[in-house]
Amino acid sequence: MRSMFFNSTEADPREYDAAQFAGYFGAFIGSGVFGSSPDALSVSPGEGLSVTIAPGRVYINGYMGIGDEPEALALPGFGKHSVALRLDLSSERRRIYPIVLAGTDAFPAPERGGNVYDLVIAHVEAASGPAVTVTDTRADYGLCGFAAFTGQPAYQPPADVPALVWDYALFPDSLSAAQRAMVEGSPSYMGQYEASRVSREFRAYTEAGTYTYTAPGTGAYIIEVVGGGGWGQYGGYGGGYAKKLVRLLRGQQVTVTVGAGGYQGNGSGGASSFGAFVSASGGGSGGGGIGGELNIAGGGSGGPSGNFAYVSGASWMSTYGGAWSSGFGCGAAYNDRGTCGCVIVAR
Repeated sequence: MRSMFFNSTEADPREYDAAQFAGYFGAFIGSGVFGSSPDALSVSPGEGLSVTIAPGRVYINGYMGIGDEPEALALPGFGKHSVALRLDLSSERRRIYPIVLAGTDAFPAPERGGNVYDLVIAHVEAASGPAVTVTDTRADYGLCGFAAFTGQPAYQPPADVPALVWDYALFPDSLSAAQRAMVEGSPSYMGQYEASRVSREFRAYTEAGTYTYTAPGTGAYIIEVVGGGGWGQYGGYGGGYAKKLVRLLRGQQVTVTVGAGGYQGNGSGGASSFGAFVSASGGGSGGGGIGGELNIAGGGSGGPSGNFAYVSGASWMSTYGGAWSSGFGCGAAYNDRGTCGCVIVAR
C-alpha cells in the first residue's frame, strides 16, 4: 500500500511530485469552474474580434488554475469557436491557460487525451454582420461543469438566494416547465434572479440593415441604440442615442434595425431601433433617442476631425465630422458617408 504525505528524513527520504498531489485533490474535488460567484470565469465579448474571460478559479483533474484579472483573447476570425480552459501537462507548458478552439460551421469539441484536457466555458459565434454571440457553457457538464466535492452538489447557493432561483439562473434545462413557470411568474423570484444571474448573451449589430433577434431566455435585457450619422459639407450631425431595460420572454423575436449613414444627396442618417421598445433617429439636424430610460441627442455639425465612438463594447470609426464631443453617433464631412448606427443587446 502506498501512503502520503509525510515528512522526509535523512534516513528515510520522502519525495512527492505534482501528479501525486493532483491525484490526491482530484479524488475529492471534481473538475469544473469553482462557483464562488455567478460570473466566475464567464466569457463576454471584447473589442472587435475578441472576448474577455472574467476572474475566477478552475479545477481540472486535481490541478488548479486562478485568474486574478480579466483576460482578453483574440478570436481567429469569423466562424464558430469554443473558448476553453486547457490543462497541459507537457514539459514545455505545465499549466492551465485559456485558449480559443477555432471552428467554421460547428463549435469544436474539447481536446481530451495525452497531456491535454480542455473544459469549454463558452461557444462564440462571430458573423460577418459583424454580430458576436456568446453562449455560456459552464453549466454544461459534458463540456465544463462546476467544481464539486465528490458526491455533493456543485455548490450551495447563498442563503439569500432560493435554490430554485439559483438553478433557474445556472441550470435552466434541469427544471421542469412547471418550475420555470413558478419562477417566471413570481416578481420576487425574478428580482432575485436578475440580481444573481449569470450573463449569457451579448450581441452587437454594427452594420446597416434589418435583423431578427430571438431571446434565448426569459429575463431582463439591456438595449442600446445609436442612429446613423448624417452627411454635411462641414461635418455631419451625430445620430441619437437611447438605452432601455426591457423584459423579453424565451423565444420572443424582435426586429432589429441599424440605420445607415447619410451621404451627399441624402444627408440624414437612418434610424436604429429594437422593435417598438426603443429607437434613435439618425443625424440630419441632430438625431435623438426615443423611448429609453436614457435619451441623448446627437451632437452638432463639426469640422473634419475624426471621431471614435465606443458604446458597451461595440466600436466604430468615423473618418470625419461626427459629434461625439457633444453627443453620440458619428457624422461625415463633404464627399464622405456618415457612419452607420449600432444596436447592442446584453442580457
